[in-house]
Amino acid sequence: MNELNILVSTDRNYIPYTNTLLHSLFDNNKDCKISIHVLHSSLDEADVSLIDKVVKQYGGELFSYKVTADRVGKTADKIKTLPKETFFRLLCMEYLPEHIERVLYLDCDIIVNGSIKEMYNIDMTGYMFAAADDYIEVLGGLPVIPALEQRAVVDKYIPKNCKYVNAGVLLINLEYLRKAVTTEEIITMIEEFGDQLVFHDQDLLNYVFYEHILHLDYSIYNYFPVYWKWEDLTPGIPAIIHYGGVFKPWKDYYYTYCNPFIELYKGRTVRFVDQAKELYDKYAAM
Repeated sequence: MNELNILVSTDRNYIPYTNTLLHSLFDNNKDCKISIHVLHSSLDEADVSLIDKVVKQYGGELFSYKVTADRVGKTADKIKTLPKETFFRLLCMEYLPEHIERVLYLDCDIIVNGSIKEMYNIDMTGYMFAAADDYIEVLGGLPVIPALEQRAVVDKYIPKNCKYVNAGVLLINLEYLRKAVTTEEIITMIEEFGDQLVFHDQDLLNYVFYEHILHLDYSIYNYFPVYWKWEDLTPGIPAIIHYGGVFKPWKDYYYTYCNPFIELYKGRTVRFVDQAKELYDKYAAM
């Protein structure tokens, strides 16, 4: 049986979305033994038990790691656009046991729609991370806020031939990462970049480690509902749907933000956006 180590980082407000992700993950990877590793700074025993109940329902194992509030530095606390828990994924090597050689980090606003074991087991020789192109790369010059401002900062740090990746789906080669850098060095980097980190540690990942990132196929492993490649949602395709940014299916404004992107592509129908929401609602109801 394939073994998957999955990493999530959450707070109390995101427990329902975390559990929705887990339902979809286990439901579509029944031939795998799955261990869930949760990084957090504020969950109590009752909170963790809510997640553990879902994990045990599928025969998985849950491991909880509490990160001290100041562990990611002062810069993380000052950035208010996202919770500081988003920084925790780059510190995971400090908390996960040494025998775990790789782990797949998943954002909590994700639905797993198919098998991920092939992606999980890809050859990562010479790479610290594997990730897919971010929406500012896929959508190009479209008015994605704050894509224009972000693009200028990206170009400052990343060579033109390197594409900026999205860290919502991040396969981490822990064995390599532990040898190459320490968590203290990563925290120092966070402080040094400061307010240039528009998208938190995702920016840091790209600015510092772009040469050590293996690029995944975004259309399979990190697909936003407003992308245009797939007209219909089918089992396994795409394998991972990411409701990143403003495209949250549990929000009333989901269609408000999706519709302008649909209109920009005349051949694109609303069907996939509908199906993506229906799929999310299915697992959220479990």
